[in-house]
Amino acid sequence: MKDNEASRLHEILKLLSNKTNFRIIELLSQKDSYPKKISREINKTEGVVVRALKSMENAGILESSWGVLDERPAKVYTIKPGILFLISDFASGKFQVLEIDKKYLAFIEKLLERDPNEFSDIKNFLKWKEKDVEAEEISYFLEVDEEEAKGFIDFVGDNLRSVFIVASYIKPIEPVPKIIQTRRTKSFSREKGIVYDISVMVINEGQSGEITVDVNLIAKKTGETRDSETETTYLGKGEQKTLSFTLDGEMGIEYEYKVRAYPATFIKG
Repeated sequence: MKDNEASRLHEILKLLSNKTNFRIIELLSQKDSYPKKISREINKTEGVVVRALKSMENAGILESSWGVLDERPAKVYTIKPGILFLISDFASGKFQVLEIDKKYLAFIEKLLERDPNEFSDIKNFLKWKEKDVEAEEISYFLEVDEEEAKGFIDFVGDNLRSVFIVASYIKPIEPVPKIIQTRRTKSFSREKGIVYDISVMVINEGQSGEITVDVNLIAKKTGETRDSETETTYLGKGEQKTLSFTLDGEMGIEYEYKVRAYPATFIKG
């Protein structure tokens, strides 16, 4: 394992040793959330929560995406895919840092460049676990001989849990969508009742790629989702686009809408 990767793992363990950080992780393991709500639930100031969230995001424990909650822009945090394995091992005292050969680490990084979900997608995960991977194809892609490819496949299959954790720290180059404006208009339809037309302007502050935007219409009183729409689109680096959504509600019910934007490869919790 590279020195910087080992240092990163030690930083993560240090952060997880903090009671406030671990309490936040417990909450996020149940549901994605945002700073103001987290601060209320753990009885800490919002400033303390924001600093904790940023430190864990910088360490690769959390991911965030911009969305709209209570009709206001908010940064929503979620646990990064794969990190729950690490937290489980840490909490049980069984965590051990796996020493990965630099050559194999380079192989993992290259495979993630081809497909960010190489080890996290359930189909791929099971494929590696069963070592049901074509050595010839891996040999060709990694530009190594088949014997070396077979050795790598055996290593991953025998140590998949640890490889999965390490792979989750290697953040692939991806789009970073940010919602910069939302607009809502409300009209009445005899057939549908109340109709909400919502426009979402989003900009990509990361690399070119596909982004996904979710819009949910939620009853304020019950918290139930009345209607929702999702759209995936391609955005170049620095490109912005306005997406339109139409959601149906019922007469006599007060609604709020929530919007989230994230890379299309992002795995929602």
